[in-house]
Amino acid sequence: MNQPQRKTILKYRYKQPMAVRIFLVAIGLFACLMPIWDLRRLLWPLTPFSAIAGVFILGAGSVGVAVILFGLYGRNVLWTIRPGRIRIITRSLLGRPNIQTFGPTDGARLEVMEDASSDGPDTWRVALIAPDGKRHTLAPQLSADAANAEFKQINHLFRSPRAA
Repeated sequence: MNQPQRKTILKYRYKQPMAVRIFLVAIGLFACLMPIWDLRRLLWPLTPFSAIAGVFILGAGSVGVAVILFGLYGRNVLWTIRPGRIRIITRSLLGRPNIQTFGPTDGARLEVMEDASSDGPDTWRVALIAPDGKRHTLAPQLSADAANAEFKQINHLFRSPRAA
């Protein structure tokens, strides 16, 4: 009786869509520019209210810049699981890729963690705990059984001996 062949490479990809990036940059620009336009008459000529308007503009600008940066530097993550190793590549729109490779002999380990959020149902995630203690997580699963099945599949490859 032939057994089905197991996959020798698993890939998990999480992308921030370009439409979301454009939307975030547009909202950030709106948050930066709208207060300047709306409060322009309080800025010049200088009056006692100019300082108050300046504080509002700086506050809105700081929020807008944060939203713009999130749109530009939002992460795209690719997990590649091969026998004996997991490689995580993190990219952003304007940044250099960050590549990390983990193996079972390095002290990295996998676990299923419950993500008890305050909104909605509880979810479970497969997490890779790096030797330095940093957690890298996969997408949430709605049931513990689905997360455990994903964990078993990943852990089987992770613990397998490396191919030559």
